Amino acid sequence: MNCPNCQSEYPETTITCTKCGFPFTGNDQEKSSFIAKQILKAGDIGDATQSIKNAQNILYGIGIVTCLFSFFVSADSLTLILNLILGVGFLIFGYLVIKSPMQILTLALALLLSIYLLNALIDWTTLFRGIIWKVICVSALSYAIIKYKKAEKIKKESDYLSNIK
Repeated sequence: MNCPNCQSEYPETTITCTKCGFPFTGNDQEKSSFIAKQILKAGDIGDATQSIKNAQNILYGIGIVTCLFSFFVSADSLTLILNLILGVGFLIFGYLVIKSPMQILTLALALLLSIYLLNALIDWTTLFRGIIWKVICVSALSYAIIKYKKAEKIKKESDYLSNIK
């Protein structure tokens, strides 16, 4: 007999699938409920993957805008160099976020919030300039962190779901 959820082979006397936990001896409602939960969990993992890709695009956008912004707005060479370093840093974060999502997302969010805070301390009106852009960036990075943590929790709970990318 094959497990209807993960397709693993088992003898007819098996009570529960050892790979995914499917209840062979459960009633139809329990079996349907189990499969529905597995589908939802797989969807959560897919959402996390998409959120990380969206965060990657945000990081690339921050990097490109910061680099371009530095050429048009920087009054002195020190500001130009600092903005270019930040821009390139965010571009590197965008590249690395797929390989190490939690660390890169956390670091990028912390750096972004630090920049916003430092700018606000220097001139508090900068906090409101580009507020929509700032909210989108912070929200996207925060959402990706939350989704990634949820997906990792699901993967730890299930050997079967741990292989989903």
